[in-house]
Amino acid sequence: MPTYTQRDYKLGDYWLSQRSGSPAYYRTWQDKSAGRSRRTSLGTTDFEEAKQRLTDWFINNERPQHAEPKDVPLASVLSAYYEHHGQHAKSAEFIRLSIKYWLEFFGEQCVGDVASIPLQEDFHQWLRAKGQVNTTINRNLAVGQAAINRAWKRGEIKSCPHIGMLEKGHQEPRGRPMEVNEIRRMIEGAPSEHMVDFIYWMLGTAARPAAIIELTWEQVDFENGIVRLNPAGRKQNKKHRPTVKLPPFLKERYYNNGVHPRSGPVISYHGKPLKSVRTAWRRTRAKVGLDKAVNPYSLRHTAARWMRKEGVPAWDVSAQLGHKSREFSMTERYAAYSPDHMEKSVAALNKLLRCV
Repeated sequence: MPTYTQRDYKLGDYWLSQRSGSPAYYRTWQDKSAGRSRRTSLGTTDFEEAKQRLTDWFINNERPQHAEPKDVPLASVLSAYYEHHGQHAKSAEFIRLSIKYWLEFFGEQCVGDVASIPLQEDFHQWLRAKGQVNTTINRNLAVGQAAINRAWKRGEIKSCPHIGMLEKGHQEPRGRPMEVNEIRRMIEGAPSEHMVDFIYWMLGTAARPAAIIELTWEQVDFENGIVRLNPAGRKQNKKHRPTVKLPPFLKERYYNNGVHPRSGPVISYHGKPLKSVRTAWRRTRAKVGLDKAVNPYSLRHTAARWMRKEGVPAWDVSAQLGHKSREFSMTERYAAYSPDHMEKSVAALNKLLRCV
């Protein structure tokens, strides 16, 4: 009679096993009616691949309905979340790593076990030992919380255990503000035009880097002098993307008397859209001798600081940065077309662009 290895990976009543002398992995379970274990081949000798195949099978065949949290393996909830949502999100890589942390720490425990405050505190300490600060720990906690909430909303578990978040404390903005001469050096040392374009549009809008990377010419209204940072079809979230005034500097540089692109990405490399400027940014930063605290967010913080130095009211700075996340009335939707809308902030940013 064949023998099997220990249960290195288990989901519910199913686990991975190998027969003696064979590298193949099997989905194995206990047949209680027959009083014996049974198996079926997963068609692979790779452990990670076998884990994924067992997870896929479990999600599709053994999804519980209205089960008690104490009876539902946490691993199945996390795996289902990544399979059906996480891997398709923009933050897929972070979600993947976060779920890996959850699985490593909690192992075969069930959803109900997460309700234990001491266990949650142990998880905090475990993540902190990896060098994570409270903000990053909270992001990891939020992934697990989202996975459990998804299972509850889908009727797979009866209730959700509470997952407490840590106090963030004082957090410095990402990327230190830059001096004008430092920005000028970055522009002069840029390896290609797309890097220069990125710097100018960041300074001219004070937007978040992602908003500029994703900006298209359809969002730039040269005739009315506005930039709709939020593209059509994108739902606003806590990282609000406002409609801002187009600085004259940017119109002069890119309008070209009406001969300008009508569609496609504003920031492109050989005509193709970019996913990130991090590689080009690091190379340029090293080339001009700036420290690692200077990152793309530095341009946003520089623009914010510059506006305040130029006497722009705090409310206007907040609105320019997208910190005013609110529902717009019909009147407010058309505020960007008003001649005095963000007049002081656009004047300050235009001055900054002409200085660099």
